[in-house]
This record gives sequence, structure tokens and C-alpha cells, in this order.
Amino acid sequence: MNGAFVCLLAAGSGAKARSHLEWIAMEESDFEGTLVLEKLAEIGLFDAFFEAIDADDFGRASSLMKRAGVDSETARRVLKKMADADGEH
Repeated sequence: MNGAFVCLLAAGSGAKARSHLEWIAMEESDFEGTLVLEKLAEIGLFDAFFEAIDADDFGRASSLMKRAGVDSETARRVLKKMADADGEH
């Protein structure tokens, strides 16, 4: 298990955040999802990001990733995964 993953897991709140974190980390073979979460956690937007995911608020999720400095290609992939998983989380 990657050290950043363990750190981010501790930064989340509740079982819902942990299940999302596990979903993202398992889906990303190169830990791209973990790096996104790390950037969000660094600026205190970790929980807000999961609230956006839970609400299927793609605009908010995109905005939060942009504020965290996530590059546009990575953000596009994360949003695609959100759309592909709609109703499955």
C-alpha cells in the first residue's frame, strides 16, 4: 500500500469517503487518483470533493480539481470515471 494512500485515508471522514478512496485507488493502476486526492487534501478540499462526487456535481468536482492544480487531462479522466460509475457508488 502506498504511503500517500494511507495518509489520505486518514484525512477522509466517514465510511463514505473511505469507500470512494478505495474505489479511486483500485481503479488507477498508476495511482493517478491518489495524486489527485493528495493535491485536494493539501489545500483542504478532500471532503468537498467527495461531497461533489456524492451529489454527481461534475462542475463542482472539476472546479475543485482545478483549484488543487490538477492538470486538465487528469481531471478529464477523473470526471469520466465519475460518469462511468454514476449510480454504482
